[in-house]
Amino acid sequence: MRDKKRLLIVQKLKENKKRGIALGLVAVVAIGGAAVKLSSSQSSVDASEEEASATDLVEKQAHLEKTSSVTGTITSANSTTENAGVTASYPVESVNVKVGDTVHAGDVLYTLDMSTVESDIATQQATKAAQNTSDQSAISAANRQVSEAVSAANSANAKAASDVSNAQSDLDAAQTALNNANATLAAAQTAEANALNAYNSASEDQKASLKADYDTAVSNRQAAEEAAATAQTNLTTAQRTLSSAQLDQSSTAASGNSSVASSQDAVNSARNSASTSNLTTDQAITKDQEELAKKEVRASMDGTVTNVNVSVGQSYSGTGGVVISNTDSLVASANVDESIISQITTGMKVYIKTEATGDEELTGTVSFVSPTATKNSGASGDSTSSDASTSDGTGAVSTTRATYRVDVTLDEANSNLRLGMTAKMNFVLASADNVLVVPTADITTSGDESFVTVLKNGKETEVPVEVGIANDYYTVIKSDDIKEGDEVLMVTDLGSDEEDEDLLMGAY
Repeated sequence: MRDKKRLLIVQKLKENKKRGIALGLVAVVAIGGAAVKLSSSQSSVDASEEEASATDLVEKQAHLEKTSSVTGTITSANSTTENAGVTASYPVESVNVKVGDTVHAGDVLYTLDMSTVESDIATQQATKAAQNTSDQSAISAANRQVSEAVSAANSANAKAASDVSNAQSDLDAAQTALNNANATLAAAQTAEANALNAYNSASEDQKASLKADYDTAVSNRQAAEEAAATAQTNLTTAQRTLSSAQLDQSSTAASGNSSVASSQDAVNSARNSASTSNLTTDQAITKDQEELAKKEVRASMDGTVTNVNVSVGQSYSGTGGVVISNTDSLVASANVDESIISQITTGMKVYIKTEATGDEELTGTVSFVSPTATKNSGASGDSTSSDASTSDGTGAVSTTRATYRVDVTLDEANSNLRLGMTAKMNFVLASADNVLVVPTADITTSGDESFVTVLKNGKETEVPVEVGIANDYYTVIKSDDIKEGDEVLMVTDLGSDEEDEDLLMGAY
């Protein structure tokens, strides 16, 4: 726009000169900060003379910045949404705050009607108590079975031990009887042998009486043999009885142990069943108690209530509750278009203006650049930059574009700022110090080369220049053949538009 105004002024000057209007002056017109020199060497000029040359001066600027403009919003540097985080929907019982209220950490913001949860907990606790009674009864019965099994096992083991003891006694007695029978047999055998010897050595008249003694000895020996045989039989029987009693004792002990172990298993099973039942119920109760603990939603920080999204009676599912913001610590936040986000980094300087602060230009620093897109917008964006703008200077972005959140921390607090205000943010993408600059419109390009036309002593010379950063009006140039104060010709490729008549009036 400034270039158009500048060129229209030049055009009017030329038209005036052709009509023979006497200028008789050297005028310097300030257009957008650029010095524009309009000169004529005569107090009156006729139409056949050359038209006036419109020039700009090569300036030296101590500091030049290339910026990109984005429209954002004043937001809180520290804001939180206090949600209940419940797992189901509950009616809102009460809301204790409204927008604008000051709250402190721990204050109750709103409460939920969780009577259904309270009822569930009471039911589960009653169920648990009844189950505990049943479980304890089962455990007690199982313990009684263990006691009975132990008692039966002890009785059986005692009887088996007694049977073994008795069998051992019988065996000992049978062994003694056998020993005695064998001793009697040995004595009877000796007596028989003696009687036989006496008989054989006796005279004939003595043999008759000794024969009776011998017969008695034989009879006694035979009786002793029978007694010894009987004693041996009795001993064998006693040994078998003892072995059987010992086997029975082992079997009885094993049976008793098995019965006791089985009863103890029943006790353990009853206890495990009770434990599992309690665990399941306890888990359900704990879950409901954790849910019930969310009945009162409290502030997690000091601040001001900036949004209340709940109302009494509303069915609330746990999100979008009450927003608390620290209104004393503000930032300017914007969603920056994908075309320039790569040029914005943390620590970058930003100029900020708002309607509330008028002409005052606030400064800040980029404190956060989102690594991921915040949204895709099908509408035109509002990000602009001095090197990537449309013909009307808006830099509008069409079609679907990704945007990225950028936060700017203000260097100083300003009492005129409020949450939600629109902020015009100029990001300083690059800067240069102590550089020569000319209006960007005065630079012509051909291929990869850039030129300005320098006017010296009435002679026009096209000088190659190296261009640097540019802002909305100026571009940095470098050339050994150009110095501060040199005059460069304006590029006067005038269009047919005529605008800003008030400004043009100053050219007459």
